[in-house]
Amino acid sequence: LRYQIDGHLMRESLGVSSEREAKAEAARRLAPIRAADHVSTLRALTGRLKDAEAVADAAYDAAHPPMSFLAGWAEYLKTDAVPAGAATLAQYEGHWFALAKWLAKKHPKTVAPAGADAAEDWKPENHPEAVMLRAVSPEMAEGFIKSLVESGLTGQRVNKYLQFLRAAFGELQKPARLAGNPFDGIKRRKQNG
Repeated sequence: LRYQIDGHLMRESLGVSSEREAKAEAARRLAPIRAADHVSTLRALTGRLKDAEAVADAAYDAAHPPMSFLAGWAEYLKTDAVPAGAATLAQYEGHWFALAKWLAKKHPKTVAPAGADAAEDWKPENHPEAVMLRAVSPEMAEGFIKSLVESGLTGQRVNKYLQFLRAAFGELQKPARLAGNPFDGIKRRKQNG
């Protein structure tokens, strides 16, 4: 049996007498080498596929920028989930932008500066409207809810934030191209504190 590994010619005696036995023994001995080559090929193709998907996603995002909190609020106002009462809507808007402000301050990389806004004195915490919805992770959502608790809000008040934000992100999941709702896994707080 003759074969090459990394450019080195290898020779082995198969220890059989018939051509049929020789083919079977060669196939048995070469199977691990061929399988390894196949695995290497698939790994390389998988890597190339992931790279191509990343390039395609980036091109799509360039043509259709990710939704910001400001655009998300405008989109939310178009949904059937908007409350009828002006006072409730104002409260929801406060909840929405409280999260945006918290994210801009605690997680400034979630804020995408745009054009002229990217001046040298541009600070993410001054532009919560530019926070990208897709940047909000479940850990960030949990952190925001914890910050509300730590600020002294009652469990009932924190639950109102949680209920609204869970519903709003649910409504915006498809139009904002969210991978999931970051508020889904967060448990409600006890009502009395």
